[in-house]
Amino acid sequence: MSWITVLFGIGGIALVGYGVYVLYRVPKQLREGKTRLTGKLITMGTPDIEKEKNRTTFWEVTLWNIIRGILSIIFGAFLVLSMLSNL
Repeated sequence: MSWITVLFGIGGIALVGYGVYVLYRVPKQLREGKTRLTGKLITMGTPDIEKEKNRTTFWEVTLWNIIRGILSIIFGAFLVLSMLSNL
C-alpha cells in the first residue's frame, strides 16, 4: 500500500465528513431562515431585490450547500473506494 493510496483514503474520509456536516446544517438554516456566506449574514426575506440584483439570496446559498454536500459525499466515497480497491 503506497502513501498515495493512504492520502486518497484520508482525503476521501475528510470529504465525506465535510459533505455530511454541510448537509447537517441545511435543516437548521431552513428552520432559522438565515445563513452565512463569506461572513455576511443572509436572511430568508431579502428586501429590494430589484435594487440589489447582484445580491446572493438565501435560497441560492441553501441550494449551493445541498449540492456541495452531495458532491463532496460522492467524490469522497469514490476516493475511499479507489483506496480500498488498491489494498
